[in-house]
Amino acid sequence: MSTRPALVVPVGLDALVVTEAVLRRDGFRTWRQNYLALRDYISPEPDEGDRQSDDPLFRHTGVHLHWTLPRGLRHGRQDPATGEVTFPLLPNRWLVTRFSGGARRRVRAWVIESDCPHTSYAAQHGHVLEESSPYLVGAETLDAWRASPDPYRSARTSRSVQVPIGLAFPHTEETPWSERAGRDPLFLTAMGTGDPYFTTYTPHNTNVFSFLDDLSDVPVADTLGYQVVGWYSDPDADVLATPPPDTTYAALLARLGWQDPRLTGNPVLDGDVTPAVRSLYQGLALSVAWDPAAPDPPSPDPLHTVKDSKALNVALGATTQDAFTALAAHALKAAGARPAAEDVQLLRAFLHDLLAVADEKGGDERVRRAIHAASFGASSGGYRWTVTPPPADQKPDGPPPPPFVAPAWLSTLNDDQGRLDDLLGEVYDLQWRLNSLWLKQGLLGILDPPPVGAPDQDDLQAELDPARAGSLAHTVRERTAQARALAARVPQPDTTARHPDAQAALTAGISAFAAARGLPEGASLKAVPRPAYWRAVNPVVSVSGIMPPSDAVVTDRPVPTRPLTDDSPAAPVSALTVGGRTLTAAPMPALAGLAGLPSEVSGLLAEYFLLDPGNAAALAGSGGLSTAEVGAALAAHRPGDYTGTLPALGVEPWRQPWEPLFMEWRTSYSHVPHAVGGQSCWVFDGTDYRYVPGSAPAPKQVAVMGVCALSPHPRTLFAARLKEFVTRHGSDVQRDRLDGWLGAIGDWGILAQELTGFNERIAARDTRAFRRPTAQDRHFSEVAGLAGFPDAATEDGLPARYRGRVTSVPYLPGGESAPFQPTRQGQIHLADLFLYDKFGRVLEVVSPDLKQGGLHDFRNFPLVIDTALAAESSLTPTVAAVAQLPPRPLQPARLDFDLLDAATGTRAVETAADPSPVAGWLLPNHLDGGLLLYGPEGRFLGGFRTLTDGTGTRRGQWEPPPDGALTTLDEVAALSPVIAGLLRSRRLSGEANLSAFLDVIDSTLWTTDPLGRRTDQTLSALVGRPLALVQARLRLTLDGPPLRATGWQASLAPPAPAFTADPFAVRLGDQAARDDGLIGFFRAAPGGGYDFERFDSVTAPGDGQDLIVRIGPPGTAGNYLQLTFGDSAPTRLLLLVDPRASVHAVTGITPTVSVAVAQQHVDGALRRLQTLFRFGPVVGGSGEDGAVAFPRPSTRHGAWSWLRPAVGGWTSCELAAAPAGAQFPDRPPALEEGLLQLLPDPELPEPELLDPELPESDG
Repeated sequence: MSTRPALVVPVGLDALVVTEAVLRRDGFRTWRQNYLALRDYISPEPDEGDRQSDDPLFRHTGVHLHWTLPRGLRHGRQDPATGEVTFPLLPNRWLVTRFSGGARRRVRAWVIESDCPHTSYAAQHGHVLEESSPYLVGAETLDAWRASPDPYRSARTSRSVQVPIGLAFPHTEETPWSERAGRDPLFLTAMGTGDPYFTTYTPHNTNVFSFLDDLSDVPVADTLGYQVVGWYSDPDADVLATPPPDTTYAALLARLGWQDPRLTGNPVLDGDVTPAVRSLYQGLALSVAWDPAAPDPPSPDPLHTVKDSKALNVALGATTQDAFTALAAHALKAAGARPAAEDVQLLRAFLHDLLAVADEKGGDERVRRAIHAASFGASSGGYRWTVTPPPADQKPDGPPPPPFVAPAWLSTLNDDQGRLDDLLGEVYDLQWRLNSLWLKQGLLGILDPPPVGAPDQDDLQAELDPARAGSLAHTVRERTAQARALAARVPQPDTTARHPDAQAALTAGISAFAAARGLPEGASLKAVPRPAYWRAVNPVVSVSGIMPPSDAVVTDRPVPTRPLTDDSPAAPVSALTVGGRTLTAAPMPALAGLAGLPSEVSGLLAEYFLLDPGNAAALAGSGGLSTAEVGAALAAHRPGDYTGTLPALGVEPWRQPWEPLFMEWRTSYSHVPHAVGGQSCWVFDGTDYRYVPGSAPAPKQVAVMGVCALSPHPRTLFAARLKEFVTRHGSDVQRDRLDGWLGAIGDWGILAQELTGFNERIAARDTRAFRRPTAQDRHFSEVAGLAGFPDAATEDGLPARYRGRVTSVPYLPGGESAPFQPTRQGQIHLADLFLYDKFGRVLEVVSPDLKQGGLHDFRNFPLVIDTALAAESSLTPTVAAVAQLPPRPLQPARLDFDLLDAATGTRAVETAADPSPVAGWLLPNHLDGGLLLYGPEGRFLGGFRTLTDGTGTRRGQWEPPPDGALTTLDEVAALSPVIAGLLRSRRLSGEANLSAFLDVIDSTLWTTDPLGRRTDQTLSALVGRPLALVQARLRLTLDGPPLRATGWQASLAPPAPAFTADPFAVRLGDQAARDDGLIGFFRAAPGGGYDFERFDSVTAPGDGQDLIVRIGPPGTAGNYLQLTFGDSAPTRLLLLVDPRASVHAVTGITPTVSVAVAQQHVDGALRRLQTLFRFGPVVGGSGEDGAVAFPRPSTRHGAWSWLRPAVGGWTSCELAAAPAGAQFPDRPPALEEGLLQLLPDPELPEPELLDPELPESDG
């Protein structure tokens, strides 16, 4: 057994055959990272319009090889304490062997040194620069190369960190390869340069993880076989040699996703397994057909199978779920089905995981809300703080503990946190502008002539000087100091000790902050996120008819490996039995120089030779068998025919590869302004905005381009939803069939990806990699720290948790300014869309010119557009498929909807511990056709009903409480100003208006579910449900200052954004959803207070009244609130609500938001509400002591009594139970009228909700 046991790990090896016939038919799209461009302040990633087509290197005839590294080597792990993500080192030596010929096979080999730099020494020895790959290295690697004994490496004397790496060394008998840098430190990782495509896209890893065999020595048709074997040049750097501390061998393999067959899962038994400490990587490509003179390309070819299938469809949606739904509906219709709109919506709800919601009352509207919200991405809205009291310590028979009172410093803390959150938004905006000016001043030193509108470079540099008062850098420093001072006043992560992760450090810091302020033991200080800001996500394109890359499908199954040990149950293949005869690899051509390679290579070469059907003739000749017989056995790969274990990958027949990796797209975007000449171009219909046809002249079309990696997310999503649904709700039969269904879904050819960078390009932001300042710069070294880059911390900078927010720069294509819009609102169509794979081979789907080979002309391309993005009227009638993008801000925004405390009307109520927002209560009195009115705490303030005055006019009048405690409206105003304001309303007193007011209350409550929490459902029929008057405010806010133009002319003095003055509509209430408690609202009056002469109602009022105006209604451009982002103050409202349900606000440009009155602010007042009914005539004085005998209404919440009119007021008497049998009095009965009064017992607990179908009764 080897002293350093190894594992053989399979890797996928793809071989693309490129002949002249392929080049005549197919195009190639290739691009590389140009890290040298960073010197010129340009992104290393080319702009979408600058990516190359048909680069000679990547369309060269021959066989292009690429091997896919195991997922475990491409997966990073985050250090919970520091947050840093580290990736394992990658194998950096690869032996590539190619076998060719007939009965007498030939072998040729190369060794790829993936991490070897291309230097002048390499050029002198025949290595072509273009065949290496661009990379970024650190200073420690440069130092190691200079000290290396290898002349290829030591020739690198430049200190530039941009280095081409990857050399291919022929391994021949005359020049056998041997290791020259075995102790040089390794540095290659999957994300070493921050390039997510480094290991997968061949132009990024030429001679690193890919190789071109130009086959110049094979000029005629042949059958080729390839094998790659990889290893680490330094065994001590092997991923198996350096497990994390306290990690067992089994745990290490589990992290890597590998399976050693010697491990059983039993920790005791597995502890006796000798760990493998080295890893070898093997990839195979068998029987590759090569015919350079063939008139036709190799077949079958997945790329052209897709072309010929006519099954390729493209859909556009707001989300992956929506785009997939549109594709599915289109496919059903194309197959002859006629899915109803309801069925399509059910599929959409299923994909959004909303089927349970759809089945509820009002489910359609709730589903619509959730689907709309899914088209936005959330970002932090800041924090507030709350204190949870210590656990109650109450003895069973003792008095209740006193209520917990939050500490006085909590309010100050929340004020400080709020100011800090607001200030950080301003600081982040200033940091972005500062970094932008730094980049622009660098560009001005390069661009000649200067761009149009560019300021003087000296003026830019002056703004970068923090010592110059009034400069941008000086302003950033001042604001940063203010933010740092505020940050010191709120809890911060503890830095006095090491913590397992960042959350633990913050928790410790919070505890220390609270302890320093004397928070009682058992109580705790907690951070609660404030409502998030929301930003519309990029549109999503979904493509059907194409299979995703096999490596893109994540499986839970570990990769089978084969240990090279004496006790291995899975040794590599060493022999093949055919017709009773044992064949070995004896006829394999010898490969010279094996002594310089890992000792296991010879065995793996022999295994390859016994696997490839291309070697059949050679093996048949050595065993006295027919070529056909041996070839059949080799093609079958029956495990029983072999001595040893077959590799897990690479034994399937070769075929021409094509699995799309990228989608490159170009859209034509037409921006539609908010209004033109005072006429709105967009109308709000209660849920979202629609374009008004003819309202704007034909806008200029702007090209918005991008490239993104494709993903199999649609089918993964569908499979996850199906698995969850069947597991929860399916029958036993359906659960048994689930695996089969999931397997079938795995064969779906559906891909999707958002149009990455679309929103940013409209806002003229560039999210590609960019050059950034450093603290080591000779000039403006302070900028890096002031701009908040994480690795440029300074004493006068922000704390670490607030840094790292500059993630983009101005988009300056070709150095010039780009069109800028702060909002996304308009129409788009696809002008160009093509897909290409890891080798760059292109499938052009949409093209501006079909002569170039596209499947569809962009003008008549049948793009499937989801209903949410469908355009009712096209701005580009010459294009068949145009999508509409309703208005959305291009920076995070939110609709702030706050309840205000009733006492001050200024402070937001955010928790149940805050003061109550209830300013008063109304109780509809159906018997009297009026209202019962109450103060915030439930005190009865009198009634309001229609009476006939001395002139014979019927008007609403206030009736004071019968106890005589209140006699004037001024006294009512002292207890509840809003109730007094309502009573003083001129319009509400009108008979028709009061009747309409009661009607809209009643009609709204019928659609509110659930029907409160009252046990007295029969009582509700008499007086209705208690309704709260609640003060609220609405405001549209942005996360930081509004976006401004980024072009050259806006560098020093960006113009004020105009969109902040655009009005956006807000609809309050959501009757269709059945979970909304809003009856309506009163608007704020100009001079203060509220305007009680108008009531905006959720439901439609009757005719003949002038008090009530209906909100909306939804589906129309009706009556809505209008807000702008530039409002100087919030919009204040007085809401009339059923306090048992939430109130929703819909604006379209953000997700729907809601507020609700906390139960603690409701229950106490409801227990105090007394109820009065004007009743009669009844038989008076029939009980003892003059009590009124009356069938007592059922209730468990208090006592009923009778109020009898008397001189100067009312007198109370008991309400006696009516006798069970008929009684005949001795004297004639007296009839009387009075008030039936229910006095609740406020000390009784709130009862449990009874079934509303089963009302209580005394019986």
